[in-house]
Amino acid sequence: MKVLHIHPDPVPLVRYLNPWRVAREMWAARTILVHFGRKEVSQRYRGARLGSLWAFLHPLFLLLVYTIAFGVFLKTKWPESPREGLGEVALAVYCGLTVFGMFSEAANRAPLLLVENSNYVKRTQFPIQMLPFCVVSSAAFHALINLVILVVLGWVVGGFHAPAMLAPLILVPLIFLSAAASLVLAVLGPVFRDLRHVIEPVLRALMFMTPTFYSPSLVPAKLSWLIDANPLAFVMGGVRRLVLWQGTMDWRLWGIWTVICLGLMILAYALFMRLKSQVADVV
Repeated sequence: MKVLHIHPDPVPLVRYLNPWRVAREMWAARTILVHFGRKEVSQRYRGARLGSLWAFLHPLFLLLVYTIAFGVFLKTKWPESPREGLGEVALAVYCGLTVFGMFSEAANRAPLLLVENSNYVKRTQFPIQMLPFCVVSSAAFHALINLVILVVLGWVVGGFHAPAMLAPLILVPLIFLSAAASLVLAVLGPVFRDLRHVIEPVLRALMFMTPTFYSPSLVPAKLSWLIDANPLAFVMGGVRRLVLWQGTMDWRLWGIWTVICLGLMILAYALFMRLKSQVADVV
C-alpha cells in the first residue's frame, strides 16, 4: 500500500479560505454538480420497477413503522407538543430522522467516494473536490422530499401554518455541515481505509446523542450543553417547531449556526484542496 506524503512546500491553506473562491469554483463546475448529483439519486433506485417513486413511498412506509414502534410500543412523549396521539409522536421522530439521515447519508458515502471514482481522480483536470458536494446534493434532495411530506402532514394534523413553508431554509446550516464532513472524510478515506468501518458506529452513537428519538427537554440539565452545542439538534428542533407545533424559529441562532457551519465547510474545502494531489497517488 502506498503511503501519503505531504509536499514539503504545500500550497498555503489561506489560499482556499475564501468563500467567494469556493462559490466561483462551484459555479464553474455547475454542470458536473448537476450531472453527478442526478447520478447519485438515480443509482439509488436503479433496477427498481417504481424507480424514483420510491423517494416518496419509502418515507411513508417508515412513517408507518415509526408510528407503531414509538407510538404504540414505546409510548414516547413529547412535552413540547401541544397535542397528543400516535401521529404526533411519529412525525416528531421522523423530523429527527430526516435531519440526521441527510448528514448520515453524506458521511457514510464519503470515505469510499474517491476510491469508487478513481478514474476521475486520475484525471488532473477533473475537479474531484466537487464529488463530495454531489453526494450532499443527493442527500439534500431526499431530505427535501421528506420535509415536504412532513409539512403536508403537519397541516393535516394541526391546520395550515404558513411559516412551515420556510422549513427548507432550516436545512442550510445542515447542508454546510454535511459538506464539511463529506469533504474531510472523502480526502482521508483513501489513506485511512479503516475509516469506512469506523464511521458507521460513530454515526450510530451520534444519532442517540442527538435528540432524534426523544425530546431535548428530557436531557439532564448538566448535560444540556451537549444539545446546545450540536447543530443537528438545533436543526431538528427548528423543523419540529415550524412543521409540527406551529411555533416560531430563532432566526438569530439560525444565522449563527449557518456562519459556523459555513466556516467549517470552508476549512474542510481548504484541507481537501491541500491534500487532493497527494491522495490521487494512493487511490
